[in-house]
Amino acid sequence: MRVWLRVAGAVIILVGLGVLLAMSIRGSFNPEPEVIKLGKWLGCSACGYVYKGEIGRRPGVCPKCGAKAVWPVMRCSRCGSIVVIDRHRFRAEGREPYCTHCGAPVTMLKPIPADADLQQPAGR
Repeated sequence: MRVWLRVAGAVIILVGLGVLLAMSIRGSFNPEPEVIKLGKWLGCSACGYVYKGEIGRRPGVCPKCGAKAVWPVMRCSRCGSIVVIDRHRFRAEGREPYCTHCGAPVTMLKPIPADADLQQPAGR
């Protein structure tokens, strides 16, 4: 009876190793993403740093200054400025997001496509 247990154990181990080998050859372990994410434009409301990246919980941590103040950004249709949509700030002020440069309402703020070349307008 012990011989059967040893044989069964050896078969299970060999099958398991075969599966692991096949998965590692195919790249199932740590596979490369099939779709490359472009990321979103983000900005720090503390230092003004704007960059492209991914954000989970908001606010995120700024890679430049380390402040927990990273939010998505939008562009103002009126003046062309990049506005950090800091929900905590706007909530504390008791109002909807607005352009912090010219005061345009939230309806004037437009999302920035992930593939856009983000340039501040001249004079900003």
